[in-house]
Amino acid sequence: RTFNQDLAAEAITKLNKNMSIEIQSIKEGKNKRSPKPPFTTDTMLQSASSNLGWSVARTSAVAGELYNSGHVTYIRTDSTRTNEDARKTIKEYIKQTYGENHLGPGVLGSDAKKGSSNVQDAHEAIRPTRPEIHNIDGLKDEQQLLYRLIWARFAGSQMSSSIRETRAIVAKTEDFDKNITGTASWRTHAGWEAV
Repeated sequence: RTFNQDLAAEAITKLNKNMSIEIQSIKEGKNKRSPKPPFTTDTMLQSASSNLGWSVARTSAVAGELYNSGHVTYIRTDSTRTNEDARKTIKEYIKQTYGENHLGPGVLGSDAKKGSSNVQDAHEAIRPTRPEIHNIDGLKDEQQLLYRLIWARFAGSQMSSSIRETRAIVAKTEDFDKNITGTASWRTHAGWEAV
């Protein structure tokens, strides 16, 4: 990769002239992307900002509406632990909808790892109160957007990692002394990215 426009133009000219390249190497690999834990207040605000372009005030207001309507758990929390029954419910939904190969061990977050006796929070992570419902009829558009974000984060936390195959190629062409490199990747298992 180059940000030098002249060098890139020269490479394209040589490639078009020669109409051939010689592969020097191909490096194969796999990348796994693990799911994230369910939302805390901070991570929900960050995600709504980056995914929806919302301000903290807007996200807080819409989250409050969802909580007051009984659609999500308490929205002021720094915990990532979740209710066992809710996890069982969403895992059954995942199994029925995406298949057993999309089930993961479940991301609990650092404050709720097995064996931890130092959980001092009063509230669990932000999650749907009825995890089997991923779209709720009758919600305003912005409520549906935030609910779907919360639902997807909770569902994803109970799913398997996504897997991508990768290839990095190094090639040469005549009359050009620099290596020509390229990379490609494609998803071979959607895992949590399916939601």
